[in-house]
Amino acid sequence: MIKVRLQFKGKVLKEVRTIDREITIGRGVDNVIRIDNPAVSKHHARIMKAQDQYVIEDLDSTNGTFIKEKPIRRLALRDEDEITIGKHSLKIFVEETTGWQPGWNLKNMNADKTMLLETKSHKELINKQKG
Repeated sequence: MIKVRLQFKGKVLKEVRTIDREITIGRGVDNVIRIDNPAVSKHHARIMKAQDQYVIEDLDSTNGTFIKEKPIRRLALRDEDEITIGKHSLKIFVEETTGWQPGWNLKNMNADKTMLLETKSHKELINKQKG
């Protein structure tokens, strides 16, 4: 799960917490995180989940996307990274999740292996088949 905190001059404007595989950022009304500012492109950037990490990608914006004052095209995000878009900043918080989440990689969960059932009803069923 990821939480993105949109800030302007230190003031929190919006927080988004999601398990979605993509978060779009821009001036257009169709973005998950909308930044209503003329210095921000209509579709400025996006954050995507790729494998086990989140990645920020600039979408050929006019004014660029920055981390630590350096322009980026595409970069893996770390917990507490701060993205600058125009005069706004987005603070990233990568949160651990438990339980099943859509889009998880099944191979990482050993889902290709058979799970052993250890329930009372299952043991009774096996004993009936043997007897």
